[in-house]
Amino acid sequence: MLTPYIFVGEIVAQNYNAAGIFRQFGPDFCSGDGISHKNACEKKKLDLTENISELGKLDQESAGNDENFLA
Repeated sequence: MLTPYIFVGEIVAQNYNAAGIFRQFGPDFCSGDGISHKNACEKKKLDLTENISELGKLDQESAGNDENFLA
């Protein structure tokens, strides 16, 4: 589930396709600094709601894909 406080790396681990969104919008998901989604968007001056919307589209597209790199 996407929340403003989930770590960017966790989002990518849950759905590796999110990496493309983060590359497009800018938040660094590989830095390992444990930055929250909200803080990453604020740091890059991105609209958090828009970013969550784009990531939500990925979730819909990848429904049925049970690959989760946190498991």
